[in-house]
Amino acid sequence: MNRRSLLALITGAALVPLMRAAEAAAGFLHYKAEEFAQMLKNGDTIVIHVHADWCPTCTRQLVTLEQMASEAAFSRVRFVRVNFDTDLDFLRANRVSSQSTIIVVKGGHEASRFVGVTRAGEIRTRITAAV
Repeated sequence: MNRRSLLALITGAALVPLMRAAEAAAGFLHYKAEEFAQMLKNGDTIVIHVHADWCPTCTRQLVTLEQMASEAAFSRVRFVRVNFDTDLDFLRANRVSSQSTIIVVKGGHEASRFVGVTRAGEIRTRITAAV
């Protein structure tokens, strides 16, 4: 491994805990099958962000989603992050083929799904319409 690759690996590894701390602070939950199943059973409204740590589109989406998760208007909405690289059971069960996918579930049923959208206004409009 060359020096540049090693530096990128170390820098990336250092950023992951910071990203996870930011997600937790913004009200995001990390996907756990049992907790997710309970949310569905309860009929919770859920915004699911299928992301990859290496995905720049996902990072741009996260800015808007974090802001929305912290707003009073979305206080009853659960925000869940699903890792595209590790949560393979979720991906198969929900037919997700791409990171940067946002899914809105309301009353146990999918209300909206979109992929690759990064414009804050469009993300906000689509989620608001679905919840």
